[in-house]
Amino acid sequence: GNLNLSRSIGDLQYKRNSDLMASEQMISATPDVQTFQRQEDDEFLIIACDGIWDVLGSQEAVDFVRERLPERLRAGLPLSGLMEEMLDHCISPDLAATNGLGGDNMTAMLVVFNGGGPNLGGGGGSSVGLAKAAVPKELGRLDEAAVAPSGLCSCRKGPMG
Repeated sequence: GNLNLSRSIGDLQYKRNSDLMASEQMISATPDVQTFQRQEDDEFLIIACDGIWDVLGSQEAVDFVRERLPERLRAGLPLSGLMEEMLDHCISPDLAATNGLGGDNMTAMLVVFNGGGPNLGGGGGSSVGLAKAAVPKELGRLDEAAVAPSGLCSCRKGPMG
């Protein structure tokens, strides 16, 4: 394709078929939404834009975080530093040498579940141990305080709470 995801919002030349609704145009800003049930052993979620995923595969990103997260939790260091490391890892020092790979905009966020789970030194099922010191109490109330935008996503309470 000619367009990256974020460009689809403004490229009106691809949205001019008057016989089609906005969501049926060649390019649409209407998001595709998928819902996944969390599992008890979920450790974390990496949310990133295409600038990251163009450089790292899913498993590479998981390995990158899993290698660094336990020490950050133990030391009480901000998780934003871990994501900054990921951005630095993905950015190209020479766009000519990488054919432009690593030169796109990059945004990434890390959401840690249940103190990182047993694989990361946290407990499974609740925020215990090392993670309790590193995670502010307010984050424990995030689920009750969060309001999902209508029509964009759905949040369900399941067996995981």
